[in-house]
Amino acid sequence: MATSQLSLIMSRLPGIMWTTDKDLIITHMSGAGLNLLNRTPQEYIGRHLAEITESQNLSSIGITEHLKALDGKIGHYELAVDRRELEVTVQSLLDEQGQIIGCVAFAIDITNQKEAERALAYISDRMILLNRVISLASSSLNVHKVLEVACQELAQTFGVPQVAAALFDKNRFEGEVVAEYLAPGCVSALGMKIPLRDNPLNEELIRSKNPVFVKDVSKEITVQDVQSILHERKTVSILIVPLTVRGEVVGSIGIDSHTPRDFLQDEIELAAAVALSVSQALDNSLLHQQLESQNERLASLVENRTAELQRVNERMTAILNGSSDAIIFTHNDGTIRNANEAFDLLFRYAPDEAFSSPIENLAEPPFDQLLIDTLRTAVQTGEAQRLTIMARRKDGTTFDADVALAPVPVTQNVSGGTVCSLRDITQLKEVERLKDRFVSTVSHELRTPITGILLGANSLHQHYARLSDTQRLEIIRRILDQSTSLAELIEGILSLSRFDLQRHRTEVMRVDMLQTVEAIVEEFRPAIQNKHLVFELDTPSKPILTRGSRLDFSRIWRNLIDNAIKYTDEGKKVSVVLTMIDTTDSSHLDELTPPDLPVGVYVVGRVSDSGRGIPAEDLVHLFTRFYRGNAAQSNIPGSGLGLSLVKEILTYYRGKIDVKSEPGQGSTFTFWLPADTEEQPL
Repeated sequence: MATSQLSLIMSRLPGIMWTTDKDLIITHMSGAGLNLLNRTPQEYIGRHLAEITESQNLSSIGITEHLKALDGKIGHYELAVDRRELEVTVQSLLDEQGQIIGCVAFAIDITNQKEAERALAYISDRMILLNRVISLASSSLNVHKVLEVACQELAQTFGVPQVAAALFDKNRFEGEVVAEYLAPGCVSALGMKIPLRDNPLNEELIRSKNPVFVKDVSKEITVQDVQSILHERKTVSILIVPLTVRGEVVGSIGIDSHTPRDFLQDEIELAAAVALSVSQALDNSLLHQQLESQNERLASLVENRTAELQRVNERMTAILNGSSDAIIFTHNDGTIRNANEAFDLLFRYAPDEAFSSPIENLAEPPFDQLLIDTLRTAVQTGEAQRLTIMARRKDGTTFDADVALAPVPVTQNVSGGTVCSLRDITQLKEVERLKDRFVSTVSHELRTPITGILLGANSLHQHYARLSDTQRLEIIRRILDQSTSLAELIEGILSLSRFDLQRHRTEVMRVDMLQTVEAIVEEFRPAIQNKHLVFELDTPSKPILTRGSRLDFSRIWRNLIDNAIKYTDEGKKVSVVLTMIDTTDSSHLDELTPPDLPVGVYVVGRVSDSGRGIPAEDLVHLFTRFYRGNAAQSNIPGSGLGLSLVKEILTYYRGKIDVKSEPGQGSTFTFWLPADTEEQPL
């Protein structure tokens, strides 16, 4: 009767389930998922798992995972059968006395998930391609280098043996191949001349300014000279995308395939996007050449008519206004002395309105200090510097900006200073942020608690009648533990994502850390009382002020105090300390103060517990996302995200955190934040 009931239950499962005895002989197999494989249970029952492994091309790891189940462990592996991808979970099969009598395996179809992962990787590869080309195109005036990189990246992305880039002459009579990528054994086209007139392929490219695709060049291209070139290069199919500058086609990139190929629409769009980035590099190069020519003419004219100082000022103004980037010229102390029109447009100032303003006014805190510090570094070292900041317009709106600082050496006629170029990179930053948020939502870490919940639920569903009350309660407890872990993991991911989204939009204000820590301690008062902990709170009587977001600082205290309570046994001690130190006074320093802490006044928070402590091998990874180390082996729930969030918040506010711990002696977490010492009421 029990066997027939088991068979009935198994036949209705959405996946595939089989059982084996201790000798790995298959005793039952069923499940609706068998229909996906076009197999019947009779093809498997009575056979050894190794035979099935050979017939279904399973890896040897499947046998290994089944043997683990016979030792009372849970095994996992993946296999591919008849173009379907399955995920298999194996665990012990118990009799009514709880003795292991074999294995039970459950396989679910993960084909769609795998296809989605491959699609995501496909999109990621293309984003990487675009990022590389865009990065080089925006930072280099070497057109040939940009074209070479574009050819190489396109060839590797599309899996073709050759890609060539050609530039057209001014009259567009012919094009010359100036850059290419070649697989070994391919014929180079470098330096070849390609006729453009009476060439329908290129005439269509120039006329439409759109990509042109030919699946079979032997049938569709009739121009003899072009046919000869394509035949010599063994080209069968070709995709040509235009390079356009200021609305005119000035060149092309040809993607050659040695076999018949249909380029998909997204591939054509990707190639066109790469061509657009290269076109921008061509435009920048042309502008650069024009600027150089203009500078030479201005220098010659001004040299004959004005004093040397006036000539330098005129030349600098011409350079600034000829650039599409916002450019300013500052004194060595960071005071703005000149700016171009692009700067006025980007930052919404009237002409000369920003004159004599400090450069740090162009950045949001804490980037304002970072900007002035980097400018001083450029002046002191004489070397160009680069950084990314959150810039602030006159009207208070903000945007991500790439900043390049180049010092101007002092000469007889030049007083020195710094040239600063600012470019709006909001869109690029937004793409990075979107990618980070997307990756966090599909984290592989979600699989472990979900699998544990499914296994426990399946065990209750299949063996409920045979399980004792104690066994049922144990399974339910495990399900609850895994559910708690899953909830904490999701909340941790959401907290990190919220911080990533909000940190550049967070309103910076004065925050009383004394009020903040007292509020958080009250949140945990029930947990402290439930565990009968000896809890000490050591704080000053007056406010301890810093600048930032109250929500962010609450997250710091909440995570540190929560960990201390969770990892401290009942009746033991937890202490929380809040103070302020001045690093210029050595009497304020102790052995926990970091030696590299910059000089200044700091808010210091310290949370100590008398728990189990942290092994030395875990300390170096303690602030890594999802890392729990030996704590993962305990029955204390956690996601491994809390401390990483604490570290990221402190780093954002130019703070530091350190931990001292000895196994069995407890742990002490200490953080430092720049204090707000302004004498004004809250």
